[in-house]
Amino acid sequence: MSYDIVLFDLDGTLLDTTTDLAISLNHAMHALGHQSCFTPNDAAHFFGSGSTIACARAFAALEGASLNTLLALGDSTTAQDLGLDMHKIEQLNKAFSAHYQLHSNDHTLPYPGICDMLAALQGANIPCAVVSNKMDSEVKRLSKLHFGDIMASATGLSPTIARKPAADTTLIALHELQAKINNPNAQAVYIGDTEIDLLTAHNASLDCIAVDWGFREHSYLEHCGAKHIVSSASELTRAILETK
Repeated sequence: MSYDIVLFDLDGTLLDTTTDLAISLNHAMHALGHQSCFTPNDAAHFFGSGSTIACARAFAALEGASLNTLLALGDSTTAQDLGLDMHKIEQLNKAFSAHYQLHSNDHTLPYPGICDMLAALQGANIPCAVVSNKMDSEVKRLSKLHFGDIMASATGLSPTIARKPAADTTLIALHELQAKINNPNAQAVYIGDTEIDLLTAHNASLDCIAVDWGFREHSYLEHCGAKHIVSSASELTRAILETK
């Protein structure tokens, strides 16, 4: 199988954003009088389903919730199920977002080999786009800063469109690229690093390639049913191009 279109998650897939996420989360926690000791690794576990759920996971972590419980938040478990205070979560999300919008690129960098991988796809005339659960303004800004015009579009969280793993934003990006290359049957693949991305691809009826350098470990991706996992950008390049 070769692919005509590639759709990417952003955080944990293309960009290592964990340090900036952790710093902004700790800043917001401290400003609101809460314990603020989260690491980049903690941020990797909290983020992926949007900042509101990340903030709920942060409070749950302070209450001693297990990793499995944290990852279930926003899926099979709600903040109310865990007795979390929604007002505090909303306050934290507002403070986090305000700080993060000013500092989202302080320490953020592409993962090793990502720029070479994208250049290879551009050389093969394969259009690419980003579809993320990150706030839309920062998805667009970071994509532009790090990847220039390689991405045909970059779409983040919107109050009017369901977040991933709903297929809505992914299908919008897909159809835009199919129209751009005048091929409604163009074969596409979704690339991501979490269980959310696996479900997103499934819901959009797309193949998925998971990467294990991001927010979830290889064994967890296998546990979640990932059929194709790569461990380097060069391996990902080969998996996408394959017969091209």
